[in-house]
Amino acid sequence: MSAVRRQGPVLALALLLVLLGALGAGALAFGQRIADGASQIDDRLERIARFERLALDTEGLERAIADLETQGRWADLLVDAPSDRVATANLQQLLKSIVASTGGSLTSARVLEPESIEGFRKVGLEVRASLGTRGLRDTLHRLESGSPMLLVESLVVVSRRASRRRAKRLAGQALDVRFRLVGFMPEPKVREEAG
Repeated sequence: MSAVRRQGPVLALALLLVLLGALGAGALAFGQRIADGASQIDDRLERIARFERLALDTEGLERAIADLETQGRWADLLVDAPSDRVATANLQQLLKSIVASTGGSLTSARVLEPESIEGFRKVGLEVRASLGTRGLRDTLHRLESGSPMLLVESLVVVSRRASRRRAKRLAGQALDVRFRLVGFMPEPKVREEAG
């Protein structure tokens, strides 16, 4: 019994040391998380300040726009077509050729309602296509890096489930892809003044 009585305080002391060590490690980890959080806050505050400076630099933005206008660069960026219908037809033809060249198939392309946005017309298509992974990558790259400037919005990629027989037939086209493809063209009034 005396051996048990002697071990009791030693065990209690050992447990106390283990508990203090765990609390110390927890406090250290908590302190590190606080430091990381403070660092992230500082980074975000710097980004906000940078974006605020950019937003307030309207003169710089106006100069950049003027430079683009004087260099005739709008032609490279905008969809060149006499009407919304012709523009969306051209987009559809471009999309169809790009999807086919990457080994996919265009399932549907519905014309979106054109919108007027600050002197420009936003025209586009709601697209559904069957593509493989590489085909999707190549299609998106060619659409967004080519001329005219096109944007892919609301991209949804769904992997298809198929029976074995159907999976062999669809080997390179295992993804069902949906997105909006939009481009911009000058407003009709702007086009008449430029011409």
